[in-house]
Amino acid sequence: MTDQDDVFRRLCGTDWGAALDRELDLADRDRLERFLDEECARCEVRPSPDRIVRAFELTWCADTRVVIVGQDPYPGVGLADGLAFSVPCGEKVPGSLRNIFTRLPEGCCPSDGDLRAWAHQGVLLLNSTLTGCVEREHRHQTPWRPFIEAILRIVTCERDPVFLLWGRHAIDREPIIREAGGSPDRILTSSHPSPLSARQPCGAHPPFLETDPFVCANARLEHPIEWCSERHRNEGGGWR
Repeated sequence: MTDQDDVFRRLCGTDWGAALDRELDLADRDRLERFLDEECARCEVRPSPDRIVRAFELTWCADTRVVIVGQDPYPGVGLADGLAFSVPCGEKVPGSLRNIFTRLPEGCCPSDGDLRAWAHQGVLLLNSTLTGCVEREHRHQTPWRPFIEAILRIVTCERDPVFLLWGRHAIDREPIIREAGGSPDRILTSSHPSPLSARQPCGAHPPFLETDPFVCANARLEHPIEWCSERHRNEGGGWR
């Protein structure tokens, strides 16, 4: 990775940067940077380096009202755009996102899978791991764990947002949120929305397709998210 693509260098321009300096151990930070350098040299890492921390560039901590936690970036070429579950305009909507759209309030008909409109309203679209590599599946989970858990502690302490935890990898982070003081009634869980999981419970947690995550999230917010909105599509517009 080049200097301009360095994960922590890109975060310096956001309010996440200083918070991570306080919350994330320097050793964990160095291990993550070395790992990413090695992986980029060995295989095609997704998303591209300039989009790895895009979720934090579009949704600052001070603006965060909802955190959606997924699993890992889409493996298909050109699909991962740095926002959990989102794909660039013009790309075919993946199965997980199609299932997500079925739970939107009645009348919502998104024109594509680009979720920037949510990000600009304060929805942090966070995967449990921010990178992946088709040739080295699941290898990226462990190096990202301290970073992701630091993010969850920071946003819980500073904002106490509504959390939508979808699937085992996301639900496993619930204790981190609770220990950081997250309100139990603002933590909503279910199975992952993927076609293989959406109709099945995840342990004691309900099937995704039997929940109403967006209605339930808005019921806990003073100012609801406009889940149907496609405004704020410019990178520099909207909330940030």
